[in-house]
Amino acid sequence: MTLIETYPDESDADLRTVTDGILQTLNPEKPNWWHPYELRGTYPRGGKVFGEFYCIAGSVQIWLWKLASENRAREVLMPEDDATERPAV
Repeated sequence: MTLIETYPDESDADLRTVTDGILQTLNPEKPNWWHPYELRGTYPRGGKVFGEFYCIAGSVQIWLWKLASENRAREVLMPEDDATERPAV
């Protein structure tokens, strides 16, 4: 499971734009290099809300986490035990 920080009143389209922008920093010459992904539900954690990012290619999830951390774009979490996570919505 990969969780990306969301802001209040942010739509899925807004979060997708931010996510695409983060991923695009890896290879600006090759637009949309990643596999298609889904945004699934939201989860509260530490007083913030996170949207679930799902991509069949695990490497894309790792790149999202790495790039977001390096660029300080958004907080991205990869909880070790997703069985304990409960969706907020």
